[in-house]
Amino acid sequence: MAGDPKKLYKQLRNEPGTSPHDLEILGPS
Repeated sequence: MAGDPKKLYKQLRNEPGTSPHDLEILGPS
């Protein structure tokens, strides 16, 4: 899944504190 939009989004949102809203978008990791 090298081009997975969710992973790309996760890289853009690479923050130490992930909010519940972000977790909902990314789904279970």
